[in-house]
Amino acid sequence: VDRAVRDAAALDAGGVDGVMIENFGDAPFYPDDVPKHTVAATTRAAAAVADATDLPIGVNVLRNDAEAAVAVAATVDAAFVRVNVHTGARVTDQGIVEGRAHETIRLRESLGVDVGVFADTDVKHSAPLTPAGYTAESFADTAERGAADAVIASGPGTSESVDPDALQAVVDERDEHGLGTPVLVG
Repeated sequence: VDRAVRDAAALDAGGVDGVMIENFGDAPFYPDDVPKHTVAATTRAAAAVADATDLPIGVNVLRNDAEAAVAVAATVDAAFVRVNVHTGARVTDQGIVEGRAHETIRLRESLGVDVGVFADTDVKHSAPLTPAGYTAESFADTAERGAADAVIASGPGTSESVDPDALQAVVDERDEHGLGTPVLVG
């Protein structure tokens, strides 16, 4: 908790626009339903960061526990959550991870919170189940059918750059569908 607060203060002083709280130290990750102690610890860290900064806060409960992320975000008045697999399914080191947009969006509605859902379209450290590989069409599924508030395009792994052509394909797909959904680089 102390380290999360120090990191948030340093990022705030450095001029970032927001911070993300996630249980990155929990590897190997649970695929989609983390233990209750993980939710409690993430909530504690997020609450401490929220008390220490006025920056918008996001919550990501790895690997893909979107319900826990929304619950934590609602508790600490976070601005957004990140969902690694919001729609579709991906092969990961945790096995096949399936999106549950239907549950995430309905939970947000039932809690009555204004928490943005930022969802990956081709999440890092995973592969698609279809032979076509990365497709910009997944943007439309995530934004339209999954009701995501923003879509994240990321590189193949942590700290690896996004392929500029793949990023452009996502932006082109968004524009082709006439969507105003923001595209973020993860």
